[in-house]
Amino acid sequence: SESTASSQTTDFRILLHASAMITGYGVFLVVGIYTSRYLRPIFEKAWFKIHTKIMYGMVMISALGLGAILNQRKSNNYGLHELIGFLIISLTIGQIILGSCRPYKKHGARKAYVFGHLFIACFLFILVVI
Repeated sequence: SESTASSQTTDFRILLHASAMITGYGVFLVVGIYTSRYLRPIFEKAWFKIHTKIMYGMVMISALGLGAILNQRKSNNYGLHELIGFLIISLTIGQIILGSCRPYKKHGARKAYVFGHLFIACFLFILVVI
C-alpha cells in the first residue's frame, strides 16, 4: 500500500511534468513566437508587452513542470532527455536575462541583440521539437 501510494505520486509527478512542459513550450512558446512575428505590425506598441507576458507564462508553467520532476531522480545517470531538458531550461533562462538587457532601438548593439535573441529562440524551438 505504501509502494502503491509512492507509485501513484511518481506517476502524478511525471504526468504533471509532461503536461506543464508541453503546455509551456508547445503552446506558450509557439504563441509567443507568433505574437512577436505576426502581431507586431498590428499592435505596434503593445506587441512587446503581450509577447513578454506570454513568455513569462511559459517560464512559470515550465518551472512547475521542472519542480514536479526534480526530486524524482533516483540516480545520477542522465540520459538524452535530461540533457536536452537542461539545455532548454538554460537557454530559456538565458533568453530572460537577454530580454532584460534589451537595448533601445537606436542603440548600436540593437542589431546584435535582435540577432542573438532570434538565434537562441530558433535553436530553442528546434530543441523543443526534438
